[in-house]
Amino acid sequence: FTGTVPQELCDRYLNKDFFEGHPSGNDRDGCTSVACPANTKAFQGIFPCHTCAESFLNPYLGSNQCIGLEQRDILRNMYNEMNGDDWLFASSWQLANEAGWAENINICDMEGVDCNSAGHVVGINLANKNLSGMIPESVGFLRYLRSLNLADNSLTGYLPSDLRWAPLEELDISGNKLEGFVPPSLCEKSDINGNGIGGQFSCDILTCPAGTFNEIGRATPGGPVQSNGDIINPYCVRCLDADQAQYLGQKACENVSVQTAPVSGVTGLSDIALIGIIMPIIAVVLVMAFYGFRKYKRMKHRRETEYYNSNGVSSKSVFAEFGAKQSSGSVFDDDKKFCAANVKNTLAFDITSERISDKEVWLDVPRARVI
Repeated sequence: FTGTVPQELCDRYLNKDFFEGHPSGNDRDGCTSVACPANTKAFQGIFPCHTCAESFLNPYLGSNQCIGLEQRDILRNMYNEMNGDDWLFASSWQLANEAGWAENINICDMEGVDCNSAGHVVGINLANKNLSGMIPESVGFLRYLRSLNLADNSLTGYLPSDLRWAPLEELDISGNKLEGFVPPSLCEKSDINGNGIGGQFSCDILTCPAGTFNEIGRATPGGPVQSNGDIINPYCVRCLDADQAQYLGQKACENVSVQTAPVSGVTGLSDIALIGIIMPIIAVVLVMAFYGFRKYKRMKHRRETEYYNSNGVSSKSVFAEFGAKQSSGSVFDDDKKFCAANVKNTLAFDITSERISDKEVWLDVPRARVI
């Protein structure tokens, strides 16, 4: 919590049981009975409260620690929390650590650190240097820090809300493995990446939320922008599957279609393995469909044959009659339609549609002329 304890709560009798037997319990006021004020600390966050020493700060109520404001200490904390021994192209940081961050080490000469003429750190650029671990909250207490670029590393954890205390104008944490959401206190802070232009604030301008992506890892105010000659979409675009963008500030939707969660030490299935599983399944389905269709045709033919035979009619009788006339030369040419009509006392049927009619059968054949 920040601010002050409301006067309505500042009652000396509130929480009085906490202070019974304390040697200076009678010296407390009602507000410190609730929480120690900002820039103080206490073991349990309540009376007795102790003022932070010079070069230390505590912006919160009821805190048990004061935060150092020395730039050297904050940079050393960054190095330790983000596994500086593994950083790439950061030899000056590693030399400073080996030297115990002695006063003769000029922090403004370290890779990625930018200082103003007064020696205050105004910019830190550690993009793509193999950073890991978590972003320390103390970074937010660099009182002159205007630009922070930690993009394209392997940082985990959450985006610290304490970054709101720094006068940031540029922030890039894209391409990491940060989870959760952007702290509302940061979303409401103006000037970061142009946030608040025209009175409109958006967390997306700081970094794209989980489940979405953008080519630069965040939305941009004021419409599309150019990056390396390409036009960048100004919005964070939602991925088709939320699992394709599990982290803040993703620059693309990950392809998870051929990846599975590890099972018994297996780290995933390759394309070839998936094909080897899917193809036999498809083959079995096709074979079952083929034999099912053949069985259906045989059953249908058997039922038709039984029906025709039960009525004294052979399904081939009409074709036999037509074939006999054709072989004797009585049917030729393709001009006419052959008609077998008035077959007395015989059940006739339409071969094409299989509809049964009384005493007549019409058969469509290639047009022929009857002699």
